[in-house]
Amino acid sequence: IRIYNLESLDSDILLGHESIIICIDRSYYGKWLVTGSKDSNVFLWDIYMEKPRNERYKLLAECIGHTEAISAVALSRKRNQIILTGSQDRTIKCWDITNISMLYNICLILLLLLFF
Repeated sequence: IRIYNLESLDSDILLGHESIIICIDRSYYGKWLVTGSKDSNVFLWDIYMEKPRNERYKLLAECIGHTEAISAVALSRKRNQIILTGSQDRTIKCWDITNISMLYNICLILLLLLFF
C-alpha cells in the first residue's frame, strides 16, 4: 500500500502482505487501517502520522481464519470494535478488535438457503 500525504506530497509504503491487496477500509477518524489481501490475511494497522517516517505505521493484529482471498473488509463506524471480512472461501467473519478473536463465522451457502 502506498499512503500519500497531500500536504507535503510525500508518500510511505506499507509492507506486510505476501500478495496483492484487494480491499481496504479506514476508521472514522483515520487512526486505523484494515487491509485484505489475496494471501487470505487481514491486517489491522495503527497510523501515527505525527511520528518519524519509520514509526508511522504499526501492525496491531492479523485476523487469521479465511482459506482464500479476502474480497471485502469493513470497520464498524461507531466504536471501532469489530471488523467484518468477506472471502472467496464463501464465508463472512466478524472479528472482535479488542482481542482479535472471531465472533461469528457465517457461511454464505447457509444464508442463501435460509433467506432465499
